[in-house]
Amino acid sequence: MLAGSNEAAMGSATAVVVCGLALTLVCIALFCYGSFRTFSKMGLPGWQGFVPILGTVRGLERAANRTVMLVILGIRVVAYVVTIVSVTNDRIRIFVTFLALFVILATHAAEGLLVARRFGFGVAFGLMCGILPPVFMFILGVSDAQFGDDELALEEDEELEDEPSSVSEPEPAADVL
Repeated sequence: MLAGSNEAAMGSATAVVVCGLALTLVCIALFCYGSFRTFSKMGLPGWQGFVPILGTVRGLERAANRTVMLVILGIRVVAYVVTIVSVTNDRIRIFVTFLALFVILATHAAEGLLVARRFGFGVAFGLMCGILPPVFMFILGVSDAQFGDDELALEEDEELEDEPSSVSEPEPAADVL
């Protein structure tokens, strides 16, 4: 009887592992397809979306100015280094690790916000794009949203303000004697 229950437990464990592996592969496929499409919409080669560090750098380079990109990447690198090289005290190590992981998550959220903003999506979508990239990069890739150029939009707005308005002001009435 004991051997039969062991086999049933092994069968259940195997089913859980196979389902988990299948779900992981589906998430990876969705992320790759969505990243490819998103990067293509951004005017970059689609394959750069799959390469972890290159994709982050090129995506931020297109979505934000160079200063913002360097700040986000610098903070993320420092947080990774702090996570790897922790202090020897266990309580401090746990605190520092959680703090560093929170900072990494915050930089991912900032990156998602920058990319989503350029596609015309709001704050909630941008945060979720940074926190749960496989799903939201897929949505971003298959949506009809086009990559916008904020700097050009700002320049056009300034040009419109400088142009004289087409509606002329009424002339003062001539004095009648």
